[in-house]
Order: sequence, then C-alpha cells, then structure tokens
Amino acid sequence: MNIPKDKRVEKTYSRLRLAFTELLMERNLDDITVFDLCEKADVRRATFYTHFKDKLDFTEYVIRALHKELGEAIQADLSVVAPCDFLMLYVKHGLALISSWESIIRNVAESSCFPAVCSLVANCTADSLASNLESARALGITLPADIDVTVNFVNAGMTYTVLNWLRKRPPPSASLYAELEKILKILFENKTNETPTVI
Repeated sequence: MNIPKDKRVEKTYSRLRLAFTELLMERNLDDITVFDLCEKADVRRATFYTHFKDKLDFTEYVIRALHKELGEAIQADLSVVAPCDFLMLYVKHGLALISSWESIIRNVAESSCFPAVCSLVANCTADSLASNLESARALGITLPADIDVTVNFVNAGMTYTVLNWLRKRPPPSASLYAELEKILKILFENKTNETPTVI
C-alpha cells in the first residue's frame, strides 16, 4: 500500500481520494479515467503516476485506507478483544459505511472492476480478522478452530452474505446485522466442547 511520507504527499492523496469519491457518486467506476481524477483533484497526471501504477492501484490504496480507518473506528469502540465483539463492530461499521454510500457502492458494483474490488476488500478483512484473532488467542481466549480456517470461513461467509444482500435488496439494514450476529454468537460463544452431531 502506498503510504504518504510527508504533508505535501498527504495533501495530494487526500485531494485524489475526495475527487474519486465525488466522481463515484456520479459515474460507474469504468467511466472514471485517471485524467478525470487528476483534473477534478487538480493534480498533475505525472504526479499521480509517480505514486500509482494505474486506476486499479489507486482504488486499492483507497480501499486499504478506508479499511485502516474502519479498523481505527472499531478499536476506538472496543474495550475488549473478544472475537465476537470485534466481528460485530466490524459488521456494524462496515454496513453503516455501505448504507451511507449507496450510489458509490452501486457504481462500483456495476463496473467490470467489481470482482477485483471484492477481492481487495476480502483481503483487507482477512488481515484484520487474523490480527484480532491472534490477539484474542494470546490473551487466552479459546477460538472455535485454527486461525486461518476461522478467518477464511468467517470472511467468506460475511463477504458473500453482504454481496448477496446488495444484489437483491436496498442497502443493508438492521435485520442483516441481527442475522449475522446470531451466526457469529453461535460460532464464537459456544462454550461446550462437545463434538457436533452430523445429520
């Protein structure tokens, strides 16, 4: 991930992110060019290409930056490291972001870049989940399975559930949050060591 090193670069990145957000409110991601982005941000294309390979590379930076901010918001809300609490805050903040950016989400979802964007979001989510679960295990919290298995299972489940919801319904609602909470509580708060019965 590209990380701004000084105040001037930070300012350039900030202008590019704001321009990108504004353009995505109006247009499909496929219809936004580097020229459009730089013109709206008042940034030279040569400067853009000094920091990013192309539009997809910049999109990855934006996703990672948003994900970092989401993680910071969760940590500010979180007083404990329990995996279920972390995951529910993650879901809560993520769904709130999706709901507030309805037109942006639609303009990304309708683009040819959507699979790549979903993959980037899933990778960021996996990194956060793995970090949180490692911290929980270090504190002696028992996990339902191996960390990699748990991360992949939960990440895939949450990602595809939200994507499916977005395809069929308006922005995610409290009912989606409630349904995900039920599943995560069963997964992470089951205190028994019994082997599940296979039906």
